[in-house]
Amino acid sequence: MKIWNAFKVAFSMYSRIPVGKADWTEDNMKYSMCFVPLVGMVIAGLLILWYFLNVKLGFNDVLNGGISIVLPLFVTGGIHMDGFCDVVDALSSYRTKEKRLEILKDPHAGAFAMMWLCVYMILGAGLLAQVQTTWGIFLCGTGFVLSRALACFLAMTLKSANRDGTLYAFTFAQQKDAVSAVLTVYLILGALTICMLNLSAGLMVTGLSFFLTVWFVRMVDRQFGGMTGDMAGFYIQIYEIMVFAVVVFGEYLTIII
Repeated sequence: MKIWNAFKVAFSMYSRIPVGKADWTEDNMKYSMCFVPLVGMVIAGLLILWYFLNVKLGFNDVLNGGISIVLPLFVTGGIHMDGFCDVVDALSSYRTKEKRLEILKDPHAGAFAMMWLCVYMILGAGLLAQVQTTWGIFLCGTGFVLSRALACFLAMTLKSANRDGTLYAFTFAQQKDAVSAVLTVYLILGALTICMLNLSAGLMVTGLSFFLTVWFVRMVDRQFGGMTGDMAGFYIQIYEIMVFAVVVFGEYLTIII
């Protein structure tokens, strides 16, 4: 029952999938982060299903890319994209750490958030519309799992910038050793999966994951002084579009070589 409640806490927080309610008690939240990558698996399954449906029905690239990029928003309710927009607004302000953290708490979206949201959605739709292979769409799907596993790992290991935030409440209650072990399994299996799908693209994703994570950790410390839920969402969104770009680049190299 404890594990089932942990599953419900994770899915009710990070998705709009109806799984029933569970009280946010310390007992119920101990292992909740173990299940956050499963939300990515649901998104991956829907994306792959849409890809094969599109192959069969032959929709144009605009519709294909548009639906592909909004599928994650339908599943998550946009919680990670909201974080992306808040972090972009804060970084674009060029203010002090304290002011940046205040901007993260502001429920209003600024001009920079709207501009970069448009850039992200257009670029993401364009990249996903270019995915032409079965290995490519499966690799994109795996990216949704890896992004969440890495974000959870960072959330538990980096210093928190806000002890009153939802992310801190989530991470504080975790059984860190057990959850870290489960997240490590996700990461190992995910890395093996993408390398088996396409070795060169898989190695590229693995290498870029390292550099993206190093940059992100330094940015979090320098610009905000610690981790928040918005920054976890920002990391997830950046990671996923990086995977889309690697897949398209990898498919292009496969064609010309």
